[in-house]
Amino acid sequence: MQLTAEKFGLIKRPRFHDLRHSHAAWLIAAKVPLPAIQARLGHESITTTVDRYGHLLDALDDEVMAAAEWAMDPTAPLPGFLLHSGLADATKGLPAVPHQRTGQGQDLWRDGNDMAQPGTVFGVEPVFVVTLGGRELPFADRDHAQQVADQWNDDRAEEMDAMHADRWPKNKVTRHGAVGPGERERWDGGGGVRTRVPDRQFVHYAMAAYESDGNSSYEPLPLAGRWTWEFEGDSVTKAVAEPRTEYRPNGTTEAHARGLDKGAVMTAFDKARATALQVCSRNPYLRPLDSTV
Repeated sequence: MQLTAEKFGLIKRPRFHDLRHSHAAWLIAAKVPLPAIQARLGHESITTTVDRYGHLLDALDDEVMAAAEWAMDPTAPLPGFLLHSGLADATKGLPAVPHQRTGQGQDLWRDGNDMAQPGTVFGVEPVFVVTLGGRELPFADRDHAQQVADQWNDDRAEEMDAMHADRWPKNKVTRHGAVGPGERERWDGGGGVRTRVPDRQFVHYAMAAYESDGNSSYEPLPLAGRWTWEFEGDSVTKAVAEPRTEYRPNGTTEAHARGLDKGAVMTAFDKARATALQVCSRNPYLRPLDSTV
């Protein structure tokens, strides 16, 4: 394995056990339900799965999603960190893998990145950058950057304490939290520089999954929630409550609900579960793939 790593320009010397962690990271990046990952890894309790890998749920950036897509479809564009690995030549000529099929039961969240992002400017010098769960965020004002970093760490204090207790490497615990702010001459990343403290709201959410015969794939997860910021992509919502159903490639149909009002989210969750039960037998992934696709 080490020879293979060196061949593709990987600096670290991986262990076979590292493949287990990588496998879990791919599953999380592909949004596989945590109970399914728990079963895959053989954890006795889902708490173990969340303690060890829950921080990855907050670190899904464009690079991770590109890597997950490439892992499932080698004909997809390579993620940035593999552009010079030579793998592009190895996948030439392979047939494309059909992507998510649409149809009844597909009702995706609106991505928070598509929402208006007020309070950003360009060309500010210097800037103050905080790293939040692996994501860099630039601010024009150092105090604003410091407020966000402090609040981010407060929101995740229990999770980080659990990671310390579980003897996670210090650098991984640090990555889960906030680092900075650090001053830079200018901002060279994507998007503008923030001129205010971003909005933050507590979002409740729930999820269940059903097989094609209507039986539960696992015990529905209890209603949960966490503080989310306006820059956190599809974790963000301004809705009181919204239901969603989604077909999964493994043949299951998922029911989701999220929103700002706990009671309304429970009502939306009941609606999503009812819809999922109505359409689960029509999951298009249960049909053989058309060879012409």
